Amino acid sequence: MLLLLENQFVRASKEGEEEEEEEKEGEEEEEEEEEEEEEEEEEEEEEEEEEEEEEEEEEEEEEEEEEEEEEEEEEEEEEDWWFAFCSSSPKPAFCSLLLVLYILRVTYSVYLNEKGLSGDSTFVMFHFALSVSVVASRQTQITQ
Repeated sequence: MLLLLENQFVRASKEGEEEEEEEKEGEEEEEEEEEEEEEEEEEEEEEEEEEEEEEEEEEEEEEEEEEEEEEEEEEEEEEDWWFAFCSSSPKPAFCSLLLVLYILRVTYSVYLNEKGLSGDSTFVMFHFALSVSVVASRQTQITQ
């Protein structure tokens, strides 16, 4: 009888140990699955961040291209105005002086761009307008 009780106790303890081992294995598997899920989520977040950065870079490039196109259009409009003015001018000498001043202004603008002062276009336009007014006043004094 004692042997039977002892055998039952041994069986029960073995079964208990097996159940504990199964529970531990199940917990370990769950932890591994959770870690894998966390890693996958982190990878997805990194991919999303990379995609967002790429989209932002593309948008910045597009904005820069648009700004360059606008600047080119403005320059073309200025050139068209000068050529139209010179072709209709009654005094070719005056037109030549204005054209020289225009070329100097463009050269000065390029110089300022190289020095990093391109944002100061009002300064350039002020000097250009001042130069034109001085030349115009001298031209009228000469003709009188």
